[in-house]
Amino acid sequence: MKNSLIKDFLSYGVVGVMAKFVGFITIPIYARFLSQADFGILEIISILMAFLPFFTTLQLESSFLRLYFEKDTIKEQGKLFSSGFWLMVPCSILLTAVMLGFNKAFSGIFFKSSAYYLIFIIASSELLFKNILGYCTIIYRVEFNRKAYAAFYISYVVLNALAGIFFIVVLDQGLQGLLISRLIITCLFSGIAVYNARAYTQWYFSGTIVKEMLTYGIPLIPSVIAKWAQKYLPSIVIFFLFSIQQMGVFAMATKVVLPLFLLTQSLKLAWHPYSFENYQKSDSKTIFNDFYNVYSLMGSLIVIVLLFFGKELLILFASEKFIESQHLVGVIAMTYILGGMSDLLSAGILIKKKNIILSYSAIFSTSISCLFMYFLSMKFGLIGIVIGGLIGEIVKYFIIAFYVNEHFKDYFKYWRTSISLSILLAIVIASNFVGNLAVFGFRLILCCLFLAFISFVYFYKNNMISRLKLFW
Repeated sequence: MKNSLIKDFLSYGVVGVMAKFVGFITIPIYARFLSQADFGILEIISILMAFLPFFTTLQLESSFLRLYFEKDTIKEQGKLFSSGFWLMVPCSILLTAVMLGFNKAFSGIFFKSSAYYLIFIIASSELLFKNILGYCTIIYRVEFNRKAYAAFYISYVVLNALAGIFFIVVLDQGLQGLLISRLIITCLFSGIAVYNARAYTQWYFSGTIVKEMLTYGIPLIPSVIAKWAQKYLPSIVIFFLFSIQQMGVFAMATKVVLPLFLLTQSLKLAWHPYSFENYQKSDSKTIFNDFYNVYSLMGSLIVIVLLFFGKELLILFASEKFIESQHLVGVIAMTYILGGMSDLLSAGILIKKKNIILSYSAIFSTSISCLFMYFLSMKFGLIGIVIGGLIGEIVKYFIIAFYVNEHFKDYFKYWRTSISLSILLAIVIASNFVGNLAVFGFRLILCCLFLAFISFVYFYKNNMISRLKLFW
């Protein structure tokens, strides 16, 4: 089981966040050729490309993934796949046609200027091919073809990055060139995905099968939209309250903290399956607590470095034109680590099958975030938005921690993380002052002292590293 877990983690977990990692390493290149407004437009396009498929794919990929194993023959599985495919394609074409037909109006709405209509046309043209790509690659998962899945997506991500660099640096096409390169690569790989799914693709459409798929898929749409809203909440609020340039400042700050996002997502994907299988074992309470502490230690150390040297990282990766993002980096990093800690604790809720607690905590914390984002942004601007997001994440963490402590006793101990989080919050509050210290050496000394103290808190009378070797 452990070997299988690690293989799944490497195949689906790491590959799933590979795009984020490539986004991080391309920052130094893109930032020197694209403006703040360009990054703001890219952020808006990312939001749209995550939202619009809800109305074209209708969660058909989730339906296929669920119903596939109920079909006994490859012929029946092919009918299931094809019925969903031939519903998704015309829906995608219809929405794309509407977007292209009213491109100037939509450009004015989303980009706050009709002058970007050509960029909107290019971005909209990718929707159909992204939907086909996402639907057809489910075949790798239902066939448990890890190697093919990993090879396909790594190739897709790497070629996307290389093509983008070629169009921006060599051809000097700017944002328009970047979007054209994405469109070309997505078209190419959607064709490859369709070819790889040829064993399931038929000229077949069944209303009965589609009804079965929609019966399962449509009820999922509200929940996935809620998750989308929660993920992109700061960007959505910034879109309505600030300029495209300010959206770009925020987008750059999120890219600088991508290493912490990669840590959070990868550990989450590895942790939940492991916890479900092993929570009843004799040493599970110790292992659970150790894993939680190791994650929070790693995250805390990264946050401290970002808090003290966010300015230098921005200059190194993104040039001085994005220096405004430095005040956002530490708060966003703190938000990420709290989100990861909540995810680790949520294993206790999922094991107890009290999923509704997670839904309530998400709804309540998102509502709190919205309120604080709005009111704080009126006084503090962009930093108020990210502080509002942090407050909402703190609320969610405490709700989950309280429930887990009551109903999943002794699996997680909080005193080390409480000290660590208190220190991080104190540094976050003072980060504007510390971040602007002119003396690099003084900041380096302070950073090292905090790193040493946090490490001492976690390692004091605690041999968690050697115990966690059992996990691997």
